[in-house]
Amino acid sequence: MPLVEVLKEVDATFYPDIVEAGSINAALSRSLSDIGSHLVADESPVNKFMPYVRVEEGSRFSQTELGSGQRLFLTDFWSQGVMFGCGSSENLPDSALAIHAWIVKKPSIERMSKLFTFFSPTGGGIAHDAGLYVEFKWKGLLETWYANENPFKIRTRKQLSSFLFSDSLFQKLGFIRWYFYYLFHGNRKYSPIPVIKEAMKKPELRKLFPYTSLNRLCFSRTTGYPFTHDCPVIEPQGNGRYSVSMPNSQEIIGEGTAGEAVEMVVKNLPPNCGSAVNGTADDFATR
Repeated sequence: MPLVEVLKEVDATFYPDIVEAGSINAALSRSLSDIGSHLVADESPVNKFMPYVRVEEGSRFSQTELGSGQRLFLTDFWSQGVMFGCGSSENLPDSALAIHAWIVKKPSIERMSKLFTFFSPTGGGIAHDAGLYVEFKWKGLLETWYANENPFKIRTRKQLSSFLFSDSLFQKLGFIRWYFYYLFHGNRKYSPIPVIKEAMKKPELRKLFPYTSLNRLCFSRTTGYPFTHDCPVIEPQGNGRYSVSMPNSQEIIGEGTAGEAVEMVVKNLPPNCGSAVNGTADDFATR
């Protein structure tokens, strides 16, 4: 789904039905009722800042926002704390049908794609359905930080073709100037890439769900958000040094090289720490 700017205030030109209903919550609840759904769009604190609505039941929920400059309802589809897909439609009843189907009928993303042409599965959703979400996240995390480390690096043939044949000479010179500026002035001292690579070598950590908070490498025993906060966290200190601490108490376990920091995490994992399970920290607490 192409990127669309989210509307901050309801525009009556494109959303007269939302204005007439009084809010996006009321309008979506009406559309859900019209198709015979028992689901209701509840009020949310987010509504104070922008038109936003969330519909939830059990482990599944959907969030809908309004597109800016055009009539477009932007909806995402979540299950067990993971976004499985997203979509946009000009028709609110169509969005309501998709939300009801996702939450109540609980179809697979393959089935959702067949039912609703505007539904687009995420890479994470496809990996989750295939039982490969943790591995997908490890690889994606490393790729993301490599891209962040050097945003000017040409990585694909399409980027190379654009640089050689599409960009003007002025654009080429600007790109080269900023590339060398970043090369000499960019700060890589606090990158988590070294500890991500070291952690990927450890079976005990490779089976946990990885994520970063700022530049700290964190681990969760669940694949969905909110994550568990009972595994040690690694934070770059600069000059190849990394500190390891417990996320809740902030207790410092130690400091060392990337390899030493990873070893500290392994030694301080919770008892009987197995593979990350599907669901959220709330689900994990009830096990």
